[in-house]
Amino acid sequence: MTDAKKIKIALVGCGGIAQAHWRGIQAHVPELQVTAVVDSDATRAAEMAAKTGGEAFTSLEDALAHGDFDAVDIMLPHNQHEDAAILAFAAHKHVVLEKPMATTLDGCETIMAAAMKARTVFMVAEQSQYWPDAAKIKELIEEGAIGEVITARAFFGGAVGTGWGSKPWRYDKAITGGGICIDGGAHWIRPLRMWLGEIEEVVAVTGRPLAEMEGESLAHALFRF
Repeated sequence: MTDAKKIKIALVGCGGIAQAHWRGIQAHVPELQVTAVVDSDATRAAEMAAKTGGEAFTSLEDALAHGDFDAVDIMLPHNQHEDAAILAFAAHKHVVLEKPMATTLDGCETIMAAAMKARTVFMVAEQSQYWPDAAKIKELIEEGAIGEVITARAFFGGAVGTGWGSKPWRYDKAITGGGICIDGGAHWIRPLRMWLGEIEEVVAVTGRPLAEMEGESLAHALFRF
């Protein structure tokens, strides 16, 4: 595919998730061309620019004013999602936004209103709906191949001191909007909704055994679909 036919995209945020998105683009999406990268850390932006061939910027405002791209892939800490998405929609860009959409329901509704006004393509990057196993289970349920599903169980967990331990911003409730549920837990709530429909009722208990995490680090929930 020639560069003239490719969709030009800006990577907004150049942390760990951005590295995964870039690898995915390289391996699976030849239709995309990274033409801009944005990070408040100039060194990190420059490093990502060297990898991708995109132009480096230290603010989304600057990138929107001077960059050349059709879409943005927003991979920032949760509390920055709303402002970044609204800026991009105001510039009539297509938007891929890492989950969660925002840290509050009001924030989500504001983003949706901006997307509708812009009339551009909008997607929340929740990958679990594309897991091959999750998609196959949905197919089997819809075909009636495994009978009526009356219950399903999902588990998400990890050893203390691994994964999130290297990302201390995830321990700050003001940044994340919560704890384990709004972050990793979302990956399992989405497949349950795919298989069983919309959630009608929730009974839950949460706790903070990981004291340094301001939000919940333990949660048990029962959903009625």
